[in-house]
Amino acid sequence: MAIADDVIARYGSQYLVNLTNPYDPTQTTVDTTRLGLAVTDVGADFANRGLALDDAEAQHVNVAVAGVIAKLKQRAGMKAGTDDHKAYMKELDQLILVTARDRMLPRTDSVLEPSEEMVPGETVRPYFDKENLEIITPSQPGPSERKRSFDLS
Repeated sequence: MAIADDVIARYGSQYLVNLTNPYDPTQTTVDTTRLGLAVTDVGADFANRGLALDDAEAQHVNVAVAGVIAKLKQRAGMKAGTDDHKAYMKELDQLILVTARDRMLPRTDSVLEPSEEMVPGETVRPYFDKENLEIITPSQPGPSERKRSFDLS
């Protein structure tokens, strides 16, 4: 589903008729050109921060829908549009932190190779956990080792 379709599904067409046609109260349909341009601008906001807008990713859709509404409100001259746009930009920056930049990816310079997790018919254990170590049973120290008195004379 495209971002424009998500916006329509979440907000309803009557609300969007008013947002996409702010200077023409006689309109009865959503101005898809203005809606499409707002979606394009939100995609550009994502790209400016190093992330491609993916309309199949729920986190992206959540932030993008809020961004489209904020941009439409801002262009309609609503004061709430400025506040909503600031909130949208803050959400976008939070999304970027966990999906694009500042994310530490796992890496190693080890020469060891990991063992297979699943080997048919046997339990895979690390080298130090072999069955021959089962004979070793730690025990408490004996009575003579517990108390030692030192004769300093």
